[in-house]
Parts: sequence; structure tokens; C-alpha cells
Amino acid sequence: MQDKLNQLHFDNRFIHQLPADKETTNQRRQVEQACYSQVVPTAVSNPKLVAYAKEVAELLIYQQQTVKRILLRKYLLAIS
Repeated sequence: MQDKLNQLHFDNRFIHQLPADKETTNQRRQVEQACYSQVVPTAVSNPKLVAYAKEVAELLIYQQQTVKRILLRKYLLAIS
């Protein structure tokens, strides 16, 4: 079975159409004249899947265990 997540087209209009914060350091502060801040995520010692939408997974024709495995491997472990 092909990985349908890799086949999805994601148009992230949020970051393309709204202003970003120019500061990229990871610190708590007031963000002015921007809609979001890009920061480097902090690695976690024991990543776990905490939630996903079963209905979306079913739309993608994935079994629940397959979704958990893919998300843990590709997204959660990628930040460590």
C-alpha cells in the first residue's frame, strides 16, 4: 500500500499569506505585528502519540495501528 500521507497536497496558506515574526529564538515574549512565530522544536526524551482523528485516518484508508506507527516514526521521532 502506498503511503497516502506523502501523496496529499498541503497548501499552507497561513504561512504564505500572513506575516511571520522576524525573531526565531525560543523564548517567551510578546509577538507584535505578526500572526505566528517559527521556532525550532525541543526534542523530547520519550515521544508518544497523544491524539489523532480516527475519522480522518479512515478517510485515508489506514488502520488505526498503521496511523500510530507512521505518525510516531515520521513526525514525533523526527524532532529528537
